[in-house]
Amino acid sequence: ASGHSLDKKRTKKTNFSKEEELLIQREVEKHYGLLSSKQSNFVTNEKKKRVWDNIASKVSSLGVALRTTKEVKDKWNNCKKIAKK
Repeated sequence: ASGHSLDKKRTKKTNFSKEEELLIQREVEKHYGLLSSKQSNFVTNEKKKRVWDNIASKVSSLGVALRTTKEVKDKWNNCKKIAKK
């Protein structure tokens, strides 16, 4: 038990729509240089965070579901994994 009592109550969110996935892809490509940067200093991390927050709000504004920055980031990482296969 590592303090994840919320897991049991977690309701399944709406799956990402194709439109949301494409938007994430386009936005990540626009900022790919920064987002794929191996630098992890404070300034770079802040910029990355802002970009991800921005992408998340654009995705949410499509109206499918409210997406958190973490959800959008996780979705992108999952898409990358699938693409590599």
